Amino acid sequence: MAISIHKDSHMDHGIPREVVRHVLGILRDRNEFFVETIALPESIEIRHSLSFWANPGGWAGDMEVKDVPCGLHLNVPESEVHYAERGDRKYTSRLCKRPPRMVREVTVVAGPHPEDPAAGMILFTMYGGPQAPREPGALTLEGEPLEGDALEESKAFWKTAALSE
Repeated sequence: MAISIHKDSHMDHGIPREVVRHVLGILRDRNEFFVETIALPESIEIRHSLSFWANPGGWAGDMEVKDVPCGLHLNVPESEVHYAERGDRKYTSRLCKRPPRMVREVTVVAGPHPEDPAAGMILFTMYGGPQAPREPGALTLEGEPLEGDALEESKAFWKTAALSE
């Protein structure tokens, strides 16, 4: 069963379409919920369309980029942080002005849609870098707030982690 991009998929992490297609092709036979980090092969060559991800100072020529943006930073002191809502999220994220790092791995979260069984397997999100706990204000895939161990793990992680603005 192929994994599809649904209206509820979070696709706001700057992952180029070529990478999304490649990764979903690798994972096309999945039929249960999963979270997995995939290393990108050197053979993937992407014409970069979001130049600020790779080169915040400007874009020179028609360079090829083989990495994807990872906006997660660890050990960010509170003095570098501000809080703001991102996209359509109803909570504030811990943000910093550090530029995204370029990485050769993406983390994929996919599974059956909890409210739309006819949708089959959908991509919930795909972001550059290793798996990270949901933010404390995030909801579970079932639309419930984080609780218990998941909430405590999230708070501990996001106390020092921050996302690129």
